[in-house]
Amino acid sequence: MLKKLSLVVTQLAILPCITETIAAAVVTHYLLGLPWIWGLLLGCILSPVSSAVILPALLDFKQKGLGEDKGIITLVMAACSFDDIFCISAFGVCLSIIFSEGSWKANAMRGPMEVGIGVCVGIVWGLITGFIPHKCESSLTLKRTYIITAGGVLLTFGSKMIDLPGAGPLAIMTAAFVSAICWKKNNSFSDEVEVATNNVWDFLEPLLFASIGTEIDLSSIRPTLITSASVLLVITSLVRVVTCFFVLRDTNFNLREKIFVNIAWLPKATVQAAIGPIALDMARSRDERLIPYASDVLAISVLAILITAPIGAIIMTLRGEYLLRKQY
Repeated sequence: MLKKLSLVVTQLAILPCITETIAAAVVTHYLLGLPWIWGLLLGCILSPVSSAVILPALLDFKQKGLGEDKGIITLVMAACSFDDIFCISAFGVCLSIIFSEGSWKANAMRGPMEVGIGVCVGIVWGLITGFIPHKCESSLTLKRTYIITAGGVLLTFGSKMIDLPGAGPLAIMTAAFVSAICWKKNNSFSDEVEVATNNVWDFLEPLLFASIGTEIDLSSIRPTLITSASVLLVITSLVRVVTCFFVLRDTNFNLREKIFVNIAWLPKATVQAAIGPIALDMARSRDERLIPYASDVLAISVLAILITAPIGAIIMTLRGEYLLRKQY
């Protein structure tokens, strides 16, 4: 089913992100006065879909056979992963341009270089973890989980140390993707590693959001910023919805199924929490003049989480079964 929908998956992962990012840049430039590159950076933060919000509902619908006859759940889950990779890569490019010193030509080349390095390192690490340890070894799940997790930490901090912050997240996601393919081709179980890493994430996720909360000074958030952020989210969400309907125009999905895909494509949470504070951290250490821009970016990212995550989760849970057709 995924092969039949491969073109739609690619379009759904890329086109809504591009249009939403451009819309965010335009709105923030004229509404908040952010420079264009900061608007694009914010758009790259806001665009990724939160798999942590939609995945529980999607798995529940999949077990019930809802939407499985047309591969809707598979489509959303696959596109969500590529969506995050694309947005994080673009975020790294924008971040490098903002904080890099040197000529514009060097900065322009830096972004694609980070993407290339991230993909190459991720493939190499994924191949290593795909075959080491061997599938016949004891405690295989524990060892694979440790290697994937430790590799993720190493790639994250290592990419920052060599001043290529955008390469780390992309390398991590590429490595996990390649590893899973290798495990499945070797008739080895990869689902157990997924369960183990999800258990680790259940522990780390509250810490992530708590650390984000400590970065936000509510007294410093202007009332006008809240209003502007709300307007921004409404406009960018509408742009994303229109783009999603355009992508799905040639599929055999009915109107209710297309609405379901759009609802699943709205919540923001984990990715925004993970990359939202990065610009502020870098501004504090490199150029304090950029702190006001970075603070607004972080504040809007948090507001996006608070507004879209609960709304998206509630709508998916309450109306998902109605919007998806039961497989007979």
